[in-house]
Amino acid sequence: MTRGSGPATVVLIALGGCCLTTNISSGTSAGFIVPITSSSAGASSTAAAASSSGTTGQPLGSSSGTGTAGSSGTASGGSSTGSSSGATSGATSNGGGTGLFFPAVNYPLDGSPHALTTFQDDGGFVGLATADYSDGLVFVFSGDGDGTFHGRGPVFVAGNNGLSLQSICSADFNNDGLADLAISSWQGAADNLGLLFGSGTGSGKSKFSVADGNLDAGATYQIISADVDNDGFADLLVIVGGDLYVGRGRGDGGFSWDPPLTNLGYMRGVAVGNFGANDLPQIAVVDNQGNQVEVLAQVDGGFSPYAAWDAGNQPVGVAAADFNGDGCQDLAVANNLDANLLTIFVTPCAGHALQSYSYPSECSFGQWLVTADFDGDGHQDVAVACDAAGYQGQNVALFLGRGDGTFRDPLYYVADQGPSWIVTADFNGDGKPDLAISNLQSEDVSVLIHR
Repeated sequence: MTRGSGPATVVLIALGGCCLTTNISSGTSAGFIVPITSSSAGASSTAAAASSSGTTGQPLGSSSGTGTAGSSGTASGGSSTGSSSGATSGATSNGGGTGLFFPAVNYPLDGSPHALTTFQDDGGFVGLATADYSDGLVFVFSGDGDGTFHGRGPVFVAGNNGLSLQSICSADFNNDGLADLAISSWQGAADNLGLLFGSGTGSGKSKFSVADGNLDAGATYQIISADVDNDGFADLLVIVGGDLYVGRGRGDGGFSWDPPLTNLGYMRGVAVGNFGANDLPQIAVVDNQGNQVEVLAQVDGGFSPYAAWDAGNQPVGVAAADFNGDGCQDLAVANNLDANLLTIFVTPCAGHALQSYSYPSECSFGQWLVTADFDGDGHQDVAVACDAAGYQGQNVALFLGRGDGTFRDPLYYVADQGPSWIVTADFNGDGKPDLAISNLQSEDVSVLIHR
């Protein structure tokens, strides 16, 4: 599959409300509603009970020390040892599994699912939405509350037929209490920023309508949501070409866009957290060609460079969590080369020096990684999608944290062919984090329920 170039696209989807379109350069809005058709996709299936303590409902986020890393890692500033085990994948199921998760259950799609996100369905359960890489479609699965899902897509994105949708995230952008979605595309069209709203029924049967707008030209690599200004409204961060756009949510579905942040390299991933600069939210981006993670601090209402730390070769994704229990957020960076390293940065926001640790894996990392306490020991862990179809039996790499910033060797789990995106949430209400993975090659979504 060849990725093209062209104007970037962002489509906002809301599960309830009215529609607004926003021009990223001017911040102006106009009402626009287009009805869409929805047909059944995927299949419901039975899955073993799961357990999980991840995100539920809407969304969905110096000097260096020295040290050693155990059997599988190199480190500066810590130590690490561990062992590996795995499980098998499985709507269809591919057999029995071991470890923390039941076998994966695969939900087929008539498309090419790339990015994936969770959202809280209007029936109160966690749903899944995936962005199609080939035809500009968004497939929506409503959760049944027991770890299974039923198809609610595809949702056609009007005006964007044939687009390669690249990234997707979830938040309540119009402040109506229902989860919304934001989607970015690799290729664009004349109308390339928009809102898609629906009307909730209270029974998990959201309806949709769509609107389009404009975003500056350039391939879009990732879109996430976070409240960067602490005003209680969900904001958007969008990597467009070589620039980072920050759209400050107004709470009505519209956004006021800051001037683009430039000269940040070949960005491929973005995260928000407190990484040591000040008490305001900060932004971390990974530079895929400069092999760095760069932190931007919020000063005088805008963002400016704070620190740049060496990552592995060709970093593609970044996630933030507190890995050592000091109350500050640290960073996990997935690198596609250098033996597919996971690089951990224990940030210096609690008065200690920056520490970094590197852990190799046996699979090629995808663009997305997630954090949660998967083994229930009170420490944050990291799960990474492995995107190479040739690594059968190693579609998910799970790194278990020790609580001091170091990690054990990865455990491996099976999803399906060509995983590209991974999310975590409690899909069956048992309080433990489950996993879902979108598989570009096998054209399905795999769900791994926690034991």
